[in-house]
Amino acid sequence: MSDRPSIEPALLATLLAAAPARVLKKVEAEAASYAAIALAAEGDALIAAVGSERVRLTPDQGRLGRADQLACSCLLSPRCAHLLGIARSLPIADDLSVASVAEGAPPEASSTSVLESEGAVLEARVALAPEQRVAASRALAAGAGVVEHGALALGALRETELLRAVLGARVASLPRLAQALLRVVRGVRALASREPDFVLEVLAEDLHEALLVAHTLDRAPSVPRGAIGRHRREMSSLGAMRLTGLLTEPVIASTGHAGVVTTLVSDEGRFYTLADVRPGEANRARASYDAAVRLGDATLSHAELARSGLFVQEATSSSDGRLGQGQDVRAVRRAPTPRPDAPLGPLFEVPAKTQRERLLRELARPREERTPGWDLVLTHATLRARAHDALIFEARDGTPLVVELASDHPLLRDREALRTIARGQGLRVGLALRARIGRTVRLALLGLFVDARDADAGLVLPPALEGRLLPSFDPLHGSYLTREAPCPEVTIAREDDPLAALARRTLRMTSGGRGSIGAGSRNAIERECRELERVGLSTAAAALRGLAHEALTRTRDATGAQGRGDAARLARAYLAAAEVSHQVRLALLG
Repeated sequence: MSDRPSIEPALLATLLAAAPARVLKKVEAEAASYAAIALAAEGDALIAAVGSERVRLTPDQGRLGRADQLACSCLLSPRCAHLLGIARSLPIADDLSVASVAEGAPPEASSTSVLESEGAVLEARVALAPEQRVAASRALAAGAGVVEHGALALGALRETELLRAVLGARVASLPRLAQALLRVVRGVRALASREPDFVLEVLAEDLHEALLVAHTLDRAPSVPRGAIGRHRREMSSLGAMRLTGLLTEPVIASTGHAGVVTTLVSDEGRFYTLADVRPGEANRARASYDAAVRLGDATLSHAELARSGLFVQEATSSSDGRLGQGQDVRAVRRAPTPRPDAPLGPLFEVPAKTQRERLLRELARPREERTPGWDLVLTHATLRARAHDALIFEARDGTPLVVELASDHPLLRDREALRTIARGQGLRVGLALRARIGRTVRLALLGLFVDARDADAGLVLPPALEGRLLPSFDPLHGSYLTREAPCPEVTIAREDDPLAALARRTLRMTSGGRGSIGAGSRNAIERECRELERVGLSTAAAALRGLAHEALTRTRDATGAQGRGDAARLARAYLAAAEVSHQVRLALLG
């Protein structure tokens, strides 16, 4: 049995567009059964047995990008339900192979130059070519279709429109738009297949991003460079550099991929990553931690890399900090580095309050323009209490930190580690945290760092761990605690969400479309608007009224028959509501 390969959006869109409507209906109706069909290896091919027929896939490095890589034994191939059902069940390939940049856009900068010139990058404006405007218009129409009908009602036909919009954005060199649309497609699929880790709020954020970028590109004569975005895998030369391992974290994605990502730090304090993420089951994340990774001439496991480092010649990196592993790269392993030494030590000395302010500044920027490692928080802290599934630490500057599990997956050790840590009130450690942004800033625990020179830290780690414990992978035994004092249980007060009404209505429309706001809800919505005005959120109230108005507006044809209304106007009202909600939440976080 083999893992499922990914399929290029352009290929899937072409296959679905050529299929008869009756075949697409059959594919939609039996989507779950196609997804459950296992693929068996047969030489260089993968075979799916669909009833009495055999669908043959011949991926290239785990990807399908050409029509001749798929075939079915039936006479209707490639327009048969067998082939289309298997193709639609495959994870959609990410934008990893695009090498061109937008016409007139500056070449990809290294991480250093991006940091030093981020103001110029964000302020630079680019005039759009006609084909880019056409691509933006198509994307806007595809996004409006999602708002009109709702993600729950999107079948293969409307998914094809989204995939065509992805392709159009790629061809027109609009990477930010293409990536946002692709996330929407994946979110719609995850909702349809009832994936356990699906989050409706994430799909709503992705739809908001896609509509916002498409609207900006469709309307303005010129746009900020950030609206176009950067191609994620354009590699820039960094020359010679020294990297120090910081941590390794698991990846178990809803797309069917699993593995690990190791974060390293340069001597200048910049973050880079080296990943081993491929199609596979969740247990691949645990296995990859101890599996060999190669960069240049250096071969070591991710567990070792997180605790040592590399000398690299001819280093390359993408704009999001992913290290290149090309044949010209040369690297040798470095000895383990104690955490108090440079470059890691100074990163933990930055006050937690300052790091939070930096995080919020980065959050206000487009996703593709954020500095690599923008959501990492590294700080010294003391354990004070526990609260349900969280630990309460106090940073050295007095900032309280509510620290949660990075993952609750049963194959990982995070929950076991949290229970053990909770037995060590007064524990003094370095924390590596990943910020998760929602109504509040939540902090997920990625690593514990112990200074061996601190006799009162309360935690002693085996020498093999080199002063750091990664809770997802490394067992944290109670014997590591030098003193046991169970943390007192506290209750974290949950504040009322002033934007709850607006958020609820936009989420319902994300999943249910125009029909989620019925005529009988007029009075309830007006009460919600008055409540928003009462707490000073008059702009949010206006956005909610506008959304309700467009949802309830119906058109009539020449015969007087009532239609659904203008999808484009509804999409603009949805975008306005989502943008107001986003901006208000940013202000509240600050």
